[in-house]
Amino acid sequence: MVIVAGVISGVFVKRHQDSLVALQTNAYNDSIQSMITSDILVGDSLFNLGNLHEEGFEVALLDAYQNYNNAISHQFKDGSTYKEKADINKKIQQIERQLFDAYISFKEKAVIFSDEKEIADEFEDRAKAISDVIDVTKYQTN
Repeated sequence: MVIVAGVISGVFVKRHQDSLVALQTNAYNDSIQSMITSDILVGDSLFNLGNLHEEGFEVALLDAYQNYNNAISHQFKDGSTYKEKADINKKIQQIERQLFDAYISFKEKAVIFSDEKEIADEFEDRAKAISDVIDVTKYQTN
C-alpha cells in the first residue's frame, strides 16, 4: 500500500511539474506575442507620423524602423509565421526607402545652404542620423 501511494505521489508530482512547465511556456509565449504586438502598433503609429513629413519626420521613421526590427527579433523567439515576418519586412523596406530619400534631400539641402554653416550642419546631422541606422549605399545608383 505504501509503495502504491509513493508511485501515485510520484506520478502526481511529475504531472504537476509538467503542467507548471506548460503554464510557464504559455506565459512566456504570451509575453513575447504582447511585445510583438506592441512593437508593431507603435511602429505603425510612428510610420504614419513620419509620413506626414513634418519637421523631424525622419526621427519618427527611424523610431518606426527600430520598432519593426524589434518585432522581427521577438518573432524569431516566438516562432511566428513567415507571412507575419514578410509583412513587417515589407514595412521595413518602405521605411528604408523613405529614409534614403530623406537622406538625399538633407544632403542636397546641406549643399544649397553651404554658405550658412549652421543650417548646412543641421542638414548634415540629420543625414548622418539616417546613415548611422540604414545602409544608404544599398539604394545609391552609380
